[in-house]
Amino acid sequence: MSEAVEVYEAHPMTLVGTPDSILAEATEAANALMTVVKKAKLAHNFGGNKDHLEFEAWQTLAKFYGESVQCVDVKFVQYGSAQGFEATSIVKDRFGNEVSRAEAMCLNDEDKWKSKPKYAYVYICKDGSRSVEDPGKDQIIWENRKPKKERVKVGDEPVPLFQLKSMAQTRANAKALKNRFAWIVVLAGYSATPAEEMTTDDNPPPPPEEERPGMKAPQEKQEGKSTIKDPDSPASDAQVKAISTLWGKLGFEDSMKYAYCSEAAGLTEVIKTTKELTKSGASAVIDRLNRDIKEKKAAEG
Repeated sequence: MSEAVEVYEAHPMTLVGTPDSILAEATEAANALMTVVKKAKLAHNFGGNKDHLEFEAWQTLAKFYGESVQCVDVKFVQYGSAQGFEATSIVKDRFGNEVSRAEAMCLNDEDKWKSKPKYAYVYICKDGSRSVEDPGKDQIIWENRKPKKERVKVGDEPVPLFQLKSMAQTRANAKALKNRFAWIVVLAGYSATPAEEMTTDDNPPPPPEEERPGMKAPQEKQEGKSTIKDPDSPASDAQVKAISTLWGKLGFEDSMKYAYCSEAAGLTEVIKTTKELTKSGASAVIDRLNRDIKEKKAAEG
């Protein structure tokens, strides 16, 4: 008994355009990308020969070609004791056609996403000791009519799940763009692996928002010492207003606001109003808000 044989017509592999013209166009895009990356500090080295680009750099490259990326699905996942989120992202061309798709996860079994330092403000006592609890009026050092305190690490705490969710989306976005534009990134001299996919212990954090072009100069520099004038004095009206504005952009429920601000400022008790923050505490809250807004925008594409 004979079997039907399906015959396919062979199509020869042909060039789309000339290699010289394709490389010339890609080189122009690569050179423009390098300019943006250097100016905005969007590349990081993890001990290898090549720098790795942040998601914003990949997103910029896509814009050169009229393409955009978006996260189309994100779900909570658990594997044994590890939990986190898995996201799916797609890239669309300028006509709305899907041209790339990728999945990525962020789980709390990664060292970077398992825990983070927990800080608290402690009293600086006259005898040189430090105390979380009120040491009594005989031991308190007063500055500007307020007890002198310093922010110290008091332990570690789990990374909030919303941050894992945001990073899963950012990774999926970057990976989908990588599938599409890795060859141009390599042509520019960078690694084809996005910075967000690097999970080594020596993973350096991205530059603070205030160090990016167009941002104000950083308030804390060199040897970990604050250059904020009167850091333990009450937060300024400008800082309080900035926190309110940034909180609105973040889009979280107002019921979470004061717990969020207290945690970002390293406080052990939840404040009732942002006016209770010190200048240094308010600065820490503003920094945290800027970072979370950036991650939220990146996740939304």
